[in-house]
Amino acid sequence: MKGFIKKIILFSIPIILTIFIFISFTIIIHKPHVKDVIKIEESKVKLNRGNYIFNLFKNLDKKPNSFIFGGSRSQAIRADSLTEKTKNKFNFFHFDSSSENIKGIENKINYLIQKNHEIKTCLIILDEGLLSEDDCVIPQDFHLITPPYKLTKNIILYKQYILTFTNPRFLIGSIDYYIFKR
Repeated sequence: MKGFIKKIILFSIPIILTIFIFISFTIIIHKPHVKDVIKIEESKVKLNRGNYIFNLFKNLDKKPNSFIFGGSRSQAIRADSLTEKTKNKFNFFHFDSSSENIKGIENKINYLIQKNHEIKTCLIILDEGLLSEDDCVIPQDFHLITPPYKLTKNIILYKQYILTFTNPRFLIGSIDYYIFKR
């Protein structure tokens, strides 16, 4: 009996590892087409807003020359209405992120400078959440909201992704989603 159980376990290990690797790579490597905004908004699996906005910015045909920075609350100020009010002198882009903090805004501005983007105007929307966040501490309600690596260069933040992939509840939920599409 012990030999039979041992054979089942040895047979199951490669299958479980294959499923784990497949799910991990499909989540890490998958880069949805960020120009199809309607499809992304209707998706059941939501993208990290910081990564979505960053990829949207990189894929823009006409690069903006003015930026709005802030947390998700700053979405009340619309980039298109500011562009209209300035009679298209400034082409605004809303470069926000969920759970944003001062360090995140600094990283975005440094990225724009490094890539030689023209910056005519910056509007930084400050609120309590933006000023109270600490870049070095993962919040208790952390939902895998990490900034794009190209902005932070901090690989330690991605440790949480690896820990999540090893969580049995996540693996079972992912397998359920891939099989039943719900």
